[in-house]
Amino acid sequence: GRFAAAGHSLYLVGGSVRDAILSGGAPPVGDTAPDLDFTTDARPDAIEAVVRGWADAVWTQGKRFGTIACIRDGQKYEITTHRAEAYHPDSRKPDVAFGDDIEDDLARRDFTVNAMALRLPDLELLTYDRRGYQGSRGEPGDPAPTLGTHVEDLLGIVAAVRDPGRRVTAIGHSLGGVVVMAAAIAEPASFASIGLYEAPMPWLGFRRSRSGAPQPWPSVAEDPAVEAERFFRRQVGDATWERLPESSKDDKRADGPALASDLRSIRGRPPFDVAMLSVPAVFAHGGPSSQAHHHRTMDYLAAEIPGAIGFAIHDAGHGAHLSSPDAFAEFVRAAVAQGSRAGAGASRNEPQSETR
Repeated sequence: GRFAAAGHSLYLVGGSVRDAILSGGAPPVGDTAPDLDFTTDARPDAIEAVVRGWADAVWTQGKRFGTIACIRDGQKYEITTHRAEAYHPDSRKPDVAFGDDIEDDLARRDFTVNAMALRLPDLELLTYDRRGYQGSRGEPGDPAPTLGTHVEDLLGIVAAVRDPGRRVTAIGHSLGGVVVMAAAIAEPASFASIGLYEAPMPWLGFRRSRSGAPQPWPSVAEDPAVEAERFFRRQVGDATWERLPESSKDDKRADGPALASDLRSIRGRPPFDVAMLSVPAVFAHGGPSSQAHHHRTMDYLAAEIPGAIGFAIHDAGHGAHLSSPDAFAEFVRAAVAQGSRAGAGASRNEPQSETR
C-alpha cells in the first residue's frame, strides 16, 4: 500500500476490529462500513503527504493531536500517529507524545473487547489481552470470564483475521496456552498449528514440587485480590514483589477475578481431553529456572501427541517472552513451520525436539 511504499507501517484498530470480532467476520468495507481508524508510525505531516492525491478530501483539524482524516469513494478514514502517552483521567485534553511502536500505542488504547490490531496489508494478528486482564478487564462487577469465554473470544478473533481457506498459527503462554489448545480442539479446521509455552495442565497429574517432593495444588483464595498477589509472588518472588510500587501491586491484584476463575477451571475436572488434539503443535518450556511440572507437562504432550515436537529455551524461565525474546521468537517460528510442514504433507508421526 501507499504507507508501506513510503516506509511506514499501518494498523487497523478500534471499533471496526471489535465489530469484526463480535460478528465473526472481516471488517466491513464500502457503503455499509463505519469510519475506519488506523494507527501508524508516520508523523502527521507524512500521513498528510501520503493521502493527498489519493483521497477525495483531507481534513487536518486534528493534526496537532496526530490525526489526519480523509474520505475516498464515500469511505471515511482517520489515521493517527502512534501515541506513547495516554489521556489524563482528570482532563479531556491529551498530552500528545508521538511513538514509534504499535505495542506502546495498543497499551494505551481502551478497547471494550480486546486490545488488538490487524497489521496491513496482510491482516496479521498481533496480540490481545484475554478478557478480564489488563486492557480487557471491563467494568467493576462484570462476571469473571470462564475458560469457555476465553475460547469463544479466541475463535472470534481467528474468524475475524483469517482469510477464507487459510488457517492461523496460535501461540499461548502459560494459561493462554490452555485457551489455545482448547480452541484448537474445538475448531481444528481454523488452525494451521499451535504453540504452547509452559501451559499449566494439573489434571494431567504433574504437580509442583519443592526439594523433589510433590506439592498439592493449593485451593483458590476466596478473595480474588489475595489470589492474584499470591500468584504473582510465586512468579517473581517475595523480594521482587515487595519492591514493586503500590500502584503496580494494585494493578496485578485487579487481575484477580479473571485469574481466580482461570485457576478454578484447570484445577477441577479436566476441561478437555488433550488426546483429542489433531492440529500440529509445538510444546515448549524453559531451562533449569522453570518449574519441574512445566517441563514434565510440555515433554509429556510432545511425546504423546502424534506429530508434536518439543522445544526448550535453556536460558529462560517462565517469562521467556520477556527475558529471552529472540529465543521465544524462534519458538514461534517453529510453531509456524509445523503448520507449513503439515500443510506440505509431511508425516505427523515423526517425533522431534528443538532447543534454544
